[in-house]
Amino acid sequence: STADARATRRLLAAVEKEIDGARAIIVGDYSKGVVTQELLSGLRELCVPLGIWLSVDPKPAHHLALSGLSLITPNRSELFELAGLTDDTRHANPLRDKNLMAAVKAVQTHYQPALLLVTLSEQGMLLGQRGAKPVVIPTVAQEVYDVSGAGDTVIASFTLAIASGASPLEAAICASVQTPPAPVSHHSGAQCCETAEGRDPDGHADGLSPEWVCFWKMGLRFQKSTPEALSLQKFSVGERTGQVRPAKPLVLQVPPH
Repeated sequence: STADARATRRLLAAVEKEIDGARAIIVGDYSKGVVTQELLSGLRELCVPLGIWLSVDPKPAHHLALSGLSLITPNRSELFELAGLTDDTRHANPLRDKNLMAAVKAVQTHYQPALLLVTLSEQGMLLGQRGAKPVVIPTVAQEVYDVSGAGDTVIASFTLAIASGASPLEAAICASVQTPPAPVSHHSGAQCCETAEGRDPDGHADGLSPEWVCFWKMGLRFQKSTPEALSLQKFSVGERTGQVRPAKPLVLQVPPH
């Protein structure tokens, strides 16, 4: 309707007014009529020339043109709906689920997102990147303090991590914890150590060795231990000493391209 078109133009004008300095925009489609093709196309036109990341949590029933986005985050059923395929298989290892892999390939081929992040409930998440084999990130057991929707938390955590400098795999691991992360730094120094000072297990007095990417508020840090593996390490910080106490690293294998 004319009123809806006017509302979309006002939304786009508001975004354009505030877009300077933005690193990312997140769009969540809740089937309330706000996310239209005009809005999505307008956001894409604003973001692409400025190199701004655009993440979208889609609703396939709307049949919007989702091509050329930075990230789309469907759940399993939404993935199959986007792919136009039937979901009638299950496998303990999602990478061996033939129908799931076919749906991932179909969505990547048709919509060409830079990244595809599929939430798989208790099986974790599947990360698809252009030109790379999919990777499955298992869930990380934890106490839950934030009862916001899992999809909302995943897209917010992933996008914040990307905007802060994390790689797609690091961002996916961060999102699997489903707790919004603190800003990321790839360098040692005060930025990472504002909430914890002291000497880390590697002997660096500033609390972080340069090869680690650290999310202090989550108590997680990542290290590219080899070209094929990424180490995920939970840690705690002593209240009195400020010492970083790491747990045994969890090494995730990254399949070769």
